[in-house]
Amino acid sequence: MAATTSFDVGLAPRPPHVPEALVRDFDYRNNRLFEIDPHRAFLEALGEAPDLFWSPRYGGHWVLKRFEDIRQVARDHERFQHYPASLPALVGRPRPILPMEVEPPFHARYRMALAPLFAPAAVRRMQPAITAMAEALIDGFAAEGKVEFVSAYCTQLPVRMFLRLIGVPEDHCDWLRGLHNRAFGHHSEESKRAAGAEVNAWLEATLDERRGSPGDDILGTLIKAEPGEAPSADRNSSISDSNSTSRGWTRSPTPSA
Repeated sequence: MAATTSFDVGLAPRPPHVPEALVRDFDYRNNRLFEIDPHRAFLEALGEAPDLFWSPRYGGHWVLKRFEDIRQVARDHERFQHYPASLPALVGRPRPILPMEVEPPFHARYRMALAPLFAPAAVRRMQPAITAMAEALIDGFAAEGKVEFVSAYCTQLPVRMFLRLIGVPEDHCDWLRGLHNRAFGHHSEESKRAAGAEVNAWLEATLDERRGSPGDDILGTLIKAEPGEAPSADRNSSISDSNSTSRGWTRSPTPSA
């Protein structure tokens, strides 16, 4: 297959090992119906497609429809890799997201490090903070009598709570949401690349600052769980950027023949 760059929206040539009958022009990124009604969009896009097919979008990738097939691929790290999990791959991100984009034995190492932070007792201790944050957001618009609920609450609460969990000030919320929208929304390829590079630069600076005093939040826990030698993305083990969306029903890039 011809080499492609991240966010390449052109059609990749069909590799010789991909049967023509398994090719479908599947593109969830540039179909506005996926934003309006994703369930309907997936049903319409995948309804007549075979259980396994290849799309020429974003450098070429395989799409699986059946749960059993997806589970088998996800567990077969000898033949399939988890990095990058997003489709297309985030621009300007040289590090795999932990733990979902690394392979054994690093995957288990980071999962075990993070597990205590999400144990039932630990989650119960978060409840007062989550309730207080939810009440503060509601108090911010309650007097107005009406509100656009998605932008004022639904997209605010999870991001703000996530930032608190990783030890980052909540005032980064709107800035990071804006970058996420630029990277994944209907914007020019130049805008998407610039957003990805900006997120990565912020992440690298944050990690460098935190390594001197990691703390006990999610980022600190991942930093302390790092192997002794700083790994690279090419070796498929690294510290997390902790700020991405996984597309679990696809695997990319296309395995070579």
